[in-house]
Amino acid sequence: MSLTEAQHAYHKGLALQKEQDYSAAYGAFELALKLSPELSDASFQLGVLCQDFLALPEQARAYFQRSLKATPHFAEIHYRLGQLAYQVGDPVAALQHWQSYLHLKPEDLKARLETGDLLAELGRSEQAKDLYFQGTQHLSKDNESADRLLQAEVSQNPLYFYEVMKLSADFFPEASLQLAHKLGYFLENRGYLKEARDCYEQTLTQADLPDRLAWELKRDLLVSVFPPDRDYQLHYLQQSRECLQTLAGATLPADARIQPDLNNLGLYLLNWIPLENMAYTAFNPSPERRRLGALLQRLLPELPGSARKALRTARRRVGFVLGPSGAVLKFMLGLLRHLPDADLEIHIIHTHPISAHHFSPELFQRNFNYHLLDGDLLSARAQILKLELDILYLTEPNAQQTMQTFLASFRLAPVQCTSWLSSGTTGQPEMDYFLSSGLLEPDDDPQQFYSESLWLNPTLPTYFYRPERVQKWGRADYGLPETGNLYICPHLMHKIQPDFENLLADLLHQDPSGHLVLLTNPNHPYLRGLLLARFERNLPELMPRIWFLPYLKVEEYLNLLEIGDVSLDPLYFGGGTTAYEALACGIPTITWPDPERLHGRVTLGCYRKMAFLDCVVDSRQAYITRAIEIASDKALNARLRAEILERAPLLFEDQAAVADLAHFLLTVPVRG
Repeated sequence: MSLTEAQHAYHKGLALQKEQDYSAAYGAFELALKLSPELSDASFQLGVLCQDFLALPEQARAYFQRSLKATPHFAEIHYRLGQLAYQVGDPVAALQHWQSYLHLKPEDLKARLETGDLLAELGRSEQAKDLYFQGTQHLSKDNESADRLLQAEVSQNPLYFYEVMKLSADFFPEASLQLAHKLGYFLENRGYLKEARDCYEQTLTQADLPDRLAWELKRDLLVSVFPPDRDYQLHYLQQSRECLQTLAGATLPADARIQPDLNNLGLYLLNWIPLENMAYTAFNPSPERRRLGALLQRLLPELPGSARKALRTARRRVGFVLGPSGAVLKFMLGLLRHLPDADLEIHIIHTHPISAHHFSPELFQRNFNYHLLDGDLLSARAQILKLELDILYLTEPNAQQTMQTFLASFRLAPVQCTSWLSSGTTGQPEMDYFLSSGLLEPDDDPQQFYSESLWLNPTLPTYFYRPERVQKWGRADYGLPETGNLYICPHLMHKIQPDFENLLADLLHQDPSGHLVLLTNPNHPYLRGLLLARFERNLPELMPRIWFLPYLKVEEYLNLLEIGDVSLDPLYFGGGTTAYEALACGIPTITWPDPERLHGRVTLGCYRKMAFLDCVVDSRQAYITRAIEIASDKALNARLRAEILERAPLLFEDQAAVADLAHFLLTVPVRG
């Protein structure tokens, strides 16, 4: 076979890839490589397909390494191998590849910043700052490099820069304003709310400050997720509530508008983050989300919406918008894989390549329509409108998913909905329905907690694949004591709020042999440090019995659930995927359901589905007493585990949930 034939196959693969026919492109590149094994460009493109579209990281790595042998100075291969290494939890290998990439492409600012971030993550702060500094000096004095450099400096000593700002306010007002402008957000993210508020106040002294209302909201909407104590947190929660109550009936300044080109939208959407954080606290964010949703509607520009006003009578066209959240993808994968498409035209719409990996046509094997939204918000909005959908299903219209928050703000289809994956109501007036379940909601008027019309399915609204049980390692493998009761709380660190911390402290005081096991989740050293500092200040006598494990891989995490005695569901914002995974392993999970909030009742919903309420309590002391009883009485523990494992299949791969979703999509009317 000639090289010409191999090149022909290679160029055919490029054309098919451009047409998004990834399966055929893969075949063409494979043929090119078979015809000409030395054609490194073909192995590189196979790696790209496997990484970007087929969710096959091991194959991608093999193809890139093959290509690298033939072309060791091919910079992009180093960059992509670094990405793959980081994704599998090998940051040292990722750093080596990215440093090799920068040696070949020193002008790539994005890679320089990413490498700096990785160095900071590995504790090499001085090397990180060197990279950021080079960006400020040699790369057109890049503003993003300057921001990262400031962030690196602030992370080491944020209060020092705060004092510099205050001291310079009288003598160097312009410099003080510039510093305050950048410093406030960094301080806010690190929990220094008083100091952040002072920075925003300083920013607001600028006479011609654009988007003044957005900055006023930044000043007043502050929520501490890792507060030093409960009173500190409640002070800022109440301040946020009062701010939105005042604005609800106020006349807005004439210049307080989001521009038609959306160039200032980001600053306004930042103000959703405190209300997202509020969901973890003692305050139910539902009223505040409604107020901010109404305010956002008053600020948004008038942009053309969907021309469709009625739903198709046959084969409704439904678009599911998916982001990169792994938990959400777990809840949606089975539902979408089993939805009937004879009566529905289904569009899978990705905001990020991560979800595109999980739902690629090759892996998903469904005859759906697949789209990846443009990163530009206006372009993405136009893509949605062009589909002429009947129903737009947004999985996460919240602050962590800016694209979905933006899309939820406009009328892009006759019916727009979200579901229990959205940690409560969106507060957005253009969202029509909220899909939940009678198993999850309180009996007394749950509609009061939603701005959307609440649609209650009979069963839990997910087709969740049961994780495999892992029983490889014992306590010693985690560095845990061999004796004493193990209370596992494997949740996001954000959920360890002051009230729950006090409950955990009382549990350990009442069980002198008990040990509490927490996870560094997310894998964020600074947040872990904040939580540990609070524990050391408030619970010094209990620290020898509190074990803070590093971030665990999936197998290690599932095995931990097997060796624990009891799993603890946090207050206010309990488990979602964690509840499913714990019950799949059989570990008794104590839950005290929230009377108002969906995201504090998911474990209860699971237990109701299982017709098993032995671990559901109705008071603080009952929570502690029941946890100690189940952990200490080994016969009771074994019996409960056996019952949970016997009933757990009711939670997983539930075809009734698919039928409920299909019924909603086929019968839901336009909201009156």
